[in-house]
Amino acid sequence: MTAFAKIKQWNQTRKLLDKDFNIDNELAMIQEEILESCTDMKSEEARQVAQMIIKKEVTRFKVDDLDPEQVVDAFADIIVFASGAIYKLGYDTEKVMEEVLKEISSRVGVIKEGKFVKDTSDLAKKRWHTADFKKCK
Repeated sequence: MTAFAKIKQWNQTRKLLDKDFNIDNELAMIQEEILESCTDMKSEEARQVAQMIIKKEVTRFKVDDLDPEQVVDAFADIIVFASGAIYKLGYDTEKVMEEVLKEISSRVGVIKEGKFVKDTSDLAKKRWHTADFKKCK
């Protein structure tokens, strides 16, 4: 099974694909990950800041008439540039995705406002697989 098929399965298992597409939510999730990677923000704070940024910026534009193909193109470009960045850092994107999938699949949690929120209790954390990116070089 390809990494993308596993990602789809992960989303289906958590019923994240049952929700309608909402550009604000999708962009906020990407922004949250960016904030977590380049600041000292943890998930909850990054989520709140991301939602504020997206709400402020996206609501300036009329999003009701989005062209789905333009949105798909933009999200595909994000994947391309993110993959390139991973390679520039010296990692194999396929291997990285396999490790990330192992990690996120080992987590338990709940769906909150259309987003999977991981259980961060000590007991839950003991069960988590931690991605080993060293073996992805």
